[in-house]
Amino acid sequence: MYLKASRFEQKGIIDILRLAAKREILEEVGLDLKHELEYIISNYFVDSLGSHVIDTIFHYKIEKTDLIIVKYHSITGSQTKK
Repeated sequence: MYLKASRFEQKGIIDILRLAAKREILEEVGLDLKHELEYIISNYFVDSLGSHVIDTIFHYKIEKTDLIIVKYHSITGSQTKK
């Protein structure tokens, strides 16, 4: 079954996804994005395990930032800086 949303509803959904992505970027990477993410595309599919997935892509240009890339070893739990 497919539901067709109005443009207003679609914009509301994209705004929710945009806020969730900005929050996740802040939590996971520590970047506090000051400007809006640009919505590119969303795709819905069911994966090989039967899970329903929404794959959404946003674009954001970062002018300059000082990042420290930390490699996390999933088995030992140790972190190393690159």
